[in-house]
Amino acid sequence: MQAAGAAVGGIGAALDQAGAGQMVEQRHQRGLLDPHGLGQAVLAAAFPRMVAQQQQRRRRGVAEAEGRQPQIGLAPLGAGDGDEMPAEAAEQVGRGEAVHAELHRFLIMRVQFIAAAWRAWLAGRRRRAAAHSGAAGNPRGRGPVAVAGNLPGRDSMQRRAMMGGAMSGLAGAALLPLAAGSAMAQPASGMAQTTPRMTAPGATVNDDMAPWRMRVLAGGVFSMQTSALAAERARTPSVRAFAQFETAEQEGMLRAMQLAGLPVPAQVPLPGEALQELQAMQALQGEAFERRYLAGQTATHEALLRAQQALLSGGLPAERVIAALAVPGIEQHIAMLRGIG
Repeated sequence: MQAAGAAVGGIGAALDQAGAGQMVEQRHQRGLLDPHGLGQAVLAAAFPRMVAQQQQRRRRGVAEAEGRQPQIGLAPLGAGDGDEMPAEAAEQVGRGEAVHAELHRFLIMRVQFIAAAWRAWLAGRRRRAAAHSGAAGNPRGRGPVAVAGNLPGRDSMQRRAMMGGAMSGLAGAALLPLAAGSAMAQPASGMAQTTPRMTAPGATVNDDMAPWRMRVLAGGVFSMQTSALAAERARTPSVRAFAQFETAEQEGMLRAMQLAGLPVPAQVPLPGEALQELQAMQALQGEAFERRYLAGQTATHEALLRAQQALLSGGLPAERVIAALAVPGIEQHIAMLRGIG
């Protein structure tokens, strides 16, 4: 899996150079917020060589199907034009493309989340403005109030399509035992009593990073479980949208870690405080539940940010790659949580 890790080296810097956040804002202002197309644009900036190779392979396939000579551009990895790629090189490229595909899906999902969160924030701002103007013009406060999330039909359909697209690719998350239904259904008993088992026993692990590594895993599982609960119970559209995307993103992060060959436990034991918080949330409903969920997510994301920053500077090579992608995303989530709250 070292080749797979090398295939995605420098992803954090590449995404920064691509200006993903700026692309989202500009396309939203122009009414061109197409998550898939935006993800492709950012991906092309982050992986120019691999994207060029994929385009060349597609051109080759079309040319062969039409019975004409393809125009040769960039040569495939590890091979000259017309040569067969060695089996070992082909296997390495296949592994690299598997991780590339996972990161592509992860990137598309993040852009979809930013789009939904942006729309929810705008809807909330319109709702507050309408409530303020209604209260000013009507002493009884019976002015019209825009409901967040009830955007025009096209936006609502696009949001449902984005949600479905983000969630549909996660059916394979059952391959990761800690994301399986049994662990989600009984977090208090099943997870607290299970000893972690590493999926990559041959990996060299820096013991100094072990506490940070477990904080990332435990924080991710706690965030995933509480968000799955919030996706069912939250009434505010912006809170429910955040919970749905947070659940999907944490599952995708765990799958990316597994694909990169990182030491991922079969099950993650949640700390006692996290279990108590989860049990307390299960007893709440309505606004009280949402307030506690948002407060817990903010605290968890702040802890995840510190842990990922530690792994970014001293973790395994693949951990540093994932941390470079995770840190700006966590910072975005913290800002969004404060805006929603």
